[in-house]
Amino acid sequence: MRHLALVLILFSVSINLASARAADETEQSSCRVEPTTYRGWSAQQLSNRWLKLEIVPQNGGRLMQVIFAGHPFLFVNPEYEGKYLPPSQSHWFNYGGDKLWLLPEGNEDEKHWVGNSDLIDDSPYTFKKISEGSACEIELTSPVDPQTGVQIRRTIHLDADSPAIRFHATMQNKSGHPIEWSFQSVSQYDTSNSANPSQQNRNFWTFTPANPSSSYLKRYYVQFGPAENAAVSVREDGLFALHYAHLAAEL
Repeated sequence: MRHLALVLILFSVSINLASARAADETEQSSCRVEPTTYRGWSAQQLSNRWLKLEIVPQNGGRLMQVIFAGHPFLFVNPEYEGKYLPPSQSHWFNYGGDKLWLLPEGNEDEKHWVGNSDLIDDSPYTFKKISEGSACEIELTSPVDPQTGVQIRRTIHLDADSPAIRFHATMQNKSGHPIEWSFQSVSQYDTSNSANPSQQNRNFWTFTPANPSSSYLKRYYVQFGPAENAAVSVREDGLFALHYAHLAAEL
């Protein structure tokens, strides 16, 4: 009986270990969407084995943080951490993170977006979980903006087996008459030195493919800032490269 009991115990242990391994493999091969708290905000988190995406729907549908391999990449303004401030025509609340902005910006006429804190930038967005498991996808929807006549929808997609993030954004005309708008994705990156946050990270780069058939002389156009900028170039492999410098420019 002692030998039989020993066999049964070992058999039970082996099943438990196999179950634990199976659970771990399932955890490693899936992505999740779950409510959480991020820096005092009520948030939604998309995650897989590489990434954590912290989304704050209340604050203009912002993707507030992207954490890759434990490192947070986006700038979060400590002045507004955990806060929600209603839209104000006289202020702009820079929470940080990643968001959508309308174009063209300006205050020339009603066809320019002023860009202060308004419904598009700061109102609560509705949040919808579309899928999770082998692929996670969520949808953020803005309120209808009476000033511009648009409503924005943005989906964020994350596969279980990849660190790539896919975004898809659309706008709908809710005005009842023809309108013309475009929009841009605005991401604020943390360019401080992680070893000494009071200093700049001297090795901060960002890249994007340059159009090989571009009509621009340098394959990019200087919208704002110096015409000659040593911080930017198009490399031999076709990538537009920006080496961060403390300089205002729009390219």
